[in-house]
Amino acid sequence: MLKILVLLAFPLISFAQSNCDELFEARDKGLQTARDAFACYEKQSSTQRIEKAHALNRMSYLKFFMGEYFLTEKLDPLYEALTLGEKSVLLFGEKYSLDQYSKLSDQELSVLAEGLYTYGLSVARYVDLKGKLEAIKRMEDIKKSMNTIIRIKREETAFFGAHRTLGIFHTKVPGIAGGQIQLAGPYLQKAIQGSLYKGSLSLYPSNNVSYADLLFKQGNSSQACAELKAVVALTATDVKGMDNHHYLESMDDVRKAKELFAAKRCP
Repeated sequence: MLKILVLLAFPLISFAQSNCDELFEARDKGLQTARDAFACYEKQSSTQRIEKAHALNRMSYLKFFMGEYFLTEKLDPLYEALTLGEKSVLLFGEKYSLDQYSKLSDQELSVLAEGLYTYGLSVARYVDLKGKLEAIKRMEDIKKSMNTIIRIKREETAFFGAHRTLGIFHTKVPGIAGGQIQLAGPYLQKAIQGSLYKGSLSLYPSNNVSYADLLFKQGNSSQACAELKAVVALTATDVKGMDNHHYLESMDDVRKAKELFAAKRCP
């Protein structure tokens, strides 16, 4: 059975950070809890690179989370999220420098991968809202951040989040801007297979929903509907039972799956 690799998991933390982590895990309780978690990490003053990066990674994801799920104005928190994620990455050397990364410990590589993911995730969502001009400026950062996670062999980060993000990128971005739809399938299949929960259902349902979206674009409606069925069937209790530490995110994926299932008139 797949070992659950929680986004931004971190085994060796101070007592103060453990308190912040408890708030982080409770972020789906509401905006104020997410803000409290952010403020908790913001107060940390560790001089240890790993602990500093851990706090920045969590702060980056919290800004993304608040913008995505609680705030009407999303651009500012997303920009803050990508800035914090980049700051974390730069603690470990020049951005995307495999030569410098080759000198890092396993633990440093894991925390670096989390920073690369929160950075790339926030950039992707930011340009999605900002539009074409911003996309032209930042498109390469999405690919480079995720490809670097794969190249440093930390693919499991965020439920194979690098593969998921690259799959979505190649599904949605036109060829003239660097998208290659033929590459999307292998990325998304790897994300699902690497994070299986039950049957064909990923521990992070976004993997299934993203793959279904691609299959619809490729004209394979029957398989796309099959991918969605496992997600659509999930109840709130089921999602809690998955214990993936991403309850609100997973419930939003269930909502998206239901909308797509209905829109495509799946049987």
